[in-house]
Amino acid sequence: MGSIEDGDEVIMECLKKQLEDAREENALLKVALAYEERSVFGFSEYQEQSARTLGKHNDLARSLSPSERPATLAMVALGIAGEAGEVAEIVKKHLFHGHPLDNEKLRKELGDVLWYLAAVATVQGIDLQDVADANVEKLRARYPNGFNAEDSMKRVDEVTVDAVPSTLRDESNDGA
Repeated sequence: MGSIEDGDEVIMECLKKQLEDAREENALLKVALAYEERSVFGFSEYQEQSARTLGKHNDLARSLSPSERPATLAMVALGIAGEAGEVAEIVKKHLFHGHPLDNEKLRKELGDVLWYLAAVATVQGIDLQDVADANVEKLRARYPNGFNAEDSMKRVDEVTVDAVPSTLRDESNDGA
């Protein structure tokens, strides 16, 4: 039969475990509360909020027909390229010029890329949430078990010419 001291040791271990669990739960609760306090929303709401800053282009996006939007579409599409270039420049300077990687600056530039991406979608009447959802579905189809080189080469989400029935192919076009 065990001694009282053995029983005390078991009780102490049990209490230590309960205290540890309570600390973990408290930490998780703090994280959850901090997350709730952030302004978190989906792509559609982001798109709506960012469209306010399209200025006169926001009016164009909502009122002009697609044939009347080329200048606005060009402005925002080129904006993506410009901001993506700034992201690339930050990474290049870090990798090849020995600069420290400035995550705050990188985050801001990524935000600018996101703004222009949302602007292109807005100008064309495309819901950014639909873009995100379709992309995730494409990636799930392409990489059902996560990324691997074999699935990357298969590209199961893309239709090949061989998969299209010959009756539907335009064989008069020689690819030029």
